[in-house]
Amino acid sequence: MSNMAAKKVGIKMLLEGASPQDAIRAITNPEFDLNFSLQQYGIAALGFENKTATYTGTDTDGWKSSAQGYGVSVQGNTLTGPEVVSDALSAFEADLKNGEMRLADRLMAALEAGAARGGDSRCGKQKARSAFIIVARPMDDMQTPYLRINIPGQEEGGANPIKILRRKYNQWLRLDSGNRKVSLSERRVATLSDTAGHQRQDRAILRDHLLRTRSSRSALR
Repeated sequence: MSNMAAKKVGIKMLLEGASPQDAIRAITNPEFDLNFSLQQYGIAALGFENKTATYTGTDTDGWKSSAQGYGVSVQGNTLTGPEVVSDALSAFEADLKNGEMRLADRLMAALEAGAARGGDSRCGKQKARSAFIIVARPMDDMQTPYLRINIPGQEEGGANPIKILRRKYNQWLRLDSGNRKVSLSERRVATLSDTAGHQRQDRAILRDHLLRTRSSRSALR
């Protein structure tokens, strides 16, 4: 039983400068939530990368635990065993030194690694019944993050939602790659000199190309 009020309180506290530990203490206070022992939380925040915080209620089900790293917390309950958490964390941290993978790539790798080691103990070969990934950039509106893909509850014995999530994530990657190319073209337009007639003409042609490209992409969607 999730407590959505705890999520709102935790986010508000972090935005006001509270540490992850402070937020955990607040949302696991019995005066805030009488059923706190049924909850499990993990908080990692910018500015507190070495101070991630987690809480696993004593009344959560099945195998349960957590693992923390620099700026990351992995936790779960009703899992098949400790390797689900440990492998997910290892997958997330695998590219930490190289820094070539984007955050979303590392999150996907962690989800896949956890599922590969058993995932949810209730789901057998299906590994899970639902999955999602959300990534927000610093200036994003909380309601419309940069990336949000949600695979809702699947039928028991049906498709593996992690695999569905991977397919949709790969589709998003292709679209995002196209958007990045357009953004680079727009920056080139912004730096073109406006002092010569042929340069102004080049800019007009490029803008027209961008508009047509965007219209085509919208039609495809």
